[in-house]
Amino acid sequence: MKINRITKFAAGSGLLLLVAAAYLYFWRWCPIGSGEAGPKIPSALYSRTISDRHFLLIGLGDSVTAGFGARHSYSYFDRLVANPPDEFPDMKGICLQTVMPHLQFTNLAVSGTTSGQHIKMELPRLPDAGSNVVALIVMTTGGNDLIHNYGRTLRVNRQCPAQPGRRRHPGSTISING
Repeated sequence: MKINRITKFAAGSGLLLLVAAAYLYFWRWCPIGSGEAGPKIPSALYSRTISDRHFLLIGLGDSVTAGFGARHSYSYFDRLVANPPDEFPDMKGICLQTVMPHLQFTNLAVSGTTSGQHIKMELPRLPDAGSNVVALIVMTTGGNDLIHNYGRTLRVNRQCPAQPGRRRHPGSTISING
């Protein structure tokens, strides 16, 4: 009976020590942080229209662009278009609709998709914007390729096949800024 009490005391002490160590690790040594997520954006940049042209913002990719886990109008794609009603004071009016009055948008991203699925599922759904519309594309991809396939499939070294005839309009270009 004495051994049983010692065992219970040791197990309880060990559990208490484990909880204390987890608390110190997650809440003290690895804090979430505070303050701004990045540099302040000068509101003067959003004080005037940058163009009267027609723009089409298109979201492609996985759950990050689709807004998985974010409530309505709070995903990064939604915030690019317009501020949510309770936006932080420093960010009010800092969105594309402020500087692009003729902005249209569509989010074609699908949660859980891999880069191969973006080609098969999302690219065929790209709208014809017309030659007088500037199309802007934002995309997140690659995370699910790592998560879904890590250690499960053989490594395949393949490139995206060229798609002749995919250019929608003469003179249209694709611009990748990194």
